[in-house]
Amino acid sequence: MRDAGGRASLVTIALAAVAALASCTGAASDARPPRDGARTTTSARAAADSAFADSVLRAAEDLGAEVEVRTSDLPAPVRDAAAIRLALATDSAGTYLFELLAARDSVLYRWPPRDGAPLLLWVQRAPLGDAEREFPRVVEEAFLPWTETGIPIAFLVTEDSARADVRVTWVDRYESETTGRTRWVHDDHGWITGASIELARRQPDGRPLDGRALRAIARHEAGHLLGLAHCAGEGNIMAARIRVPELSEADRATVRLLYRLPPGRLVER
Repeated sequence: MRDAGGRASLVTIALAAVAALASCTGAASDARPPRDGARTTTSARAAADSAFADSVLRAAEDLGAEVEVRTSDLPAPVRDAAAIRLALATDSAGTYLFELLAARDSVLYRWPPRDGAPLLLWVQRAPLGDAEREFPRVVEEAFLPWTETGIPIAFLVTEDSARADVRVTWVDRYESETTGRTRWVHDDHGWITGASIELARRQPDGRPLDGRALRAIARHEAGHLLGLAHCAGEGNIMAARIRVPELSEADRATVRLLYRLPPGRLVER
């Protein structure tokens, strides 16, 4: 039996795009996910300075996540209309979830519950040069602030690319105005089942990227990998053109709310 009143309420909530965007940045965290077979992380370091936005990410505009649909054996998500209404009513303020819904025709995508099992993360070491030898560590560190939001997703670094759920590879640079691309696979329910990130080693004009810029770009792409789209507020790591090095409160609140909601179409037509 369909809940027509519940469906109408969901439409009303989803179309009332009144979410307030937060522009403040959070504390930096440069700890890495644990390595496959290890449980240690590095300690946090201080955040980037105010010159960051003007110097490193003028060309860091990407295309968002590129997707592929494949069937899977995962069960359909539980869709509780009352729980969805409650989550949207109580937790949407301070998020850009309604921008996400507008960008994706009211469809959400996210990783399924993993019962505590981490996603295996592999970062390519070649063809990096001596000046880029820290790039893999920088990328690994970029994922941690997302997991620190409390979402039920963790990452474990692996040296085995064949086992990895998430693969990060390199290109020298893009001809277009972009410095990173995320691709993921989702099933018919909206569960993300696999993903890859491709990062540039140089800006489109040929200038090299430093570790600070790369960390922000990788952090942005990790947000796409988790199911987020671009948002309007330049104070957020998920802005189309990256202007800040850290997650904002809006970034954190949005990903938490995304992982409280079922994937798939939030409102039925």
